[in-house]
Amino acid sequence: MEMNDLFTLGLDPFEFMIYMFLIQFGPQWDCGIFPSIRQIAAVCNMNKNTVERKIKSLEEKQLIKIHKYQNKNCYEFLTVAQPMVLQKS
Repeated sequence: MEMNDLFTLGLDPFEFMIYMFLIQFGPQWDCGIFPSIRQIAAVCNMNKNTVERKIKSLEEKQLIKIHKYQNKNCYEFLTVAQPMVLQKS
């Protein structure tokens, strides 16, 4: 996925910020390095509940897959099949 494709995914500002935060850790992890919900909330200046909702939304949009590992989340980035096409208004 090219950087410009990120703007065609239909992410709201919170989802976009969280997605970019997760991307900075690298494309994939072996569940060895992963930020906690609390850490994401602190760095992104969001409420913990908002982070939880938006991460779930990113998973529903099939951008990430959440793996549970020792009672923590590990995030896998999924390949984006077809970027959302925005209509001009």
